[in-house]
Amino acid sequence: MIYLDGEFLPEKEAKIPVTDRGFLLGDGLYTTVQVRNGEPLFLDIHLQRLMKHCEELHIAPPTISRRAIEQLIEKNEALEGIWRLKIIISGGEETLMRLPKRPYSHLIFLLTPFTPAPYAPLRMGFFPMPVIHPHATFKSLAHLSRYYVMEHAYAQGWDDCVTTTEQGLILEASFGNLLWIEGKRAWTPSPELPLHFGVTITVLKTILEREGFEVHLIKAHRGELPKGSLFRVNTMSGIRPVEKLGEGCFALESAVEGFLREKYEEEAGLYEGLKRPS
Repeated sequence: MIYLDGEFLPEKEAKIPVTDRGFLLGDGLYTTVQVRNGEPLFLDIHLQRLMKHCEELHIAPPTISRRAIEQLIEKNEALEGIWRLKIIISGGEETLMRLPKRPYSHLIFLLTPFTPAPYAPLRMGFFPMPVIHPHATFKSLAHLSRYYVMEHAYAQGWDDCVTTTEQGLILEASFGNLLWIEGKRAWTPSPELPLHFGVTITVLKTILEREGFEVHLIKAHRGELPKGSLFRVNTMSGIRPVEKLGEGCFALESAVEGFLREKYEEEAGLYEGLKRPS
C-alpha cells in the first residue's frame, strides 16, 4: 500500500499524469526515513528539512500528516524490522522552462522492507570527475548523478565512491556523508560545500558536540584528509566504518564505532543494549 494525495491504495493502482514535472524533469524533492519496528526515526527533522528545501526550490509545500504516515505503517504491517519510507513531493505541471513559485502537484509516501547489506568495513574509491550541480544541498528527484557514482564504484569492485569539486575538495559518498574521528576530535566536509548534509550527520554532529568533541567542518583536498577512523553515515545503512579510501587506509576502532552507534540509538530512543549488526 502507498499513500498518494490523501488516499491509501495498492502500489500498482497509483498513477500520476505524464505531464507532471517530477516525471518529465525530475522537478521535486524527497526524503528517506528509516522506520524501525514501526517507528519513523527522526521524522520531525526530516519533515522540517523537506519543508525548507521546498522553499529553496520555490515549491509551495503540502501539509504532511504524521498520522497518515502511521496509518501507512499499519496498513503495510510494518511494525517489525527495518523499512524504508520515502516521502516524495513533485513540482507541479508548470510549463515555464525555469523554477517559478508554484504549488506542489503530488505527495507520495512509499514504504518498502529494507535489508541492510552484510556488515563489513567499506572499501571506497574516488569518482574520477567532479560532481557539481545546483541542487546538491537537497534531495532532488533529479539525482541520476548519484547512481553514476555508485555504478562506477561497482565497476571498480568498491563499495562506494567519494565525490570532489573541480578544485579537488572532498564532498560526500554517493548516498552518505563522511565522518572522521580521532580522540575527542571529529571532522566532516563543510555544509558550505555543494553537498547534501544529511539528517544522520546532523544528528551525529549534535551528539559529538554535546559529548565534548571538537567538531571541525572542513574544506580539504585528498592529500589533507584527517587520520583516525573514517565512517560513511546515512539514513538507511547507518554508521559504517571505512577501512580504505583511495590509497589511504583508516583504523578500524570498534570502541569508537560502538560509541557512535550507542549514542545515535539513544538519540533515536531505541537503545536497548545495542549489538553490532550481523
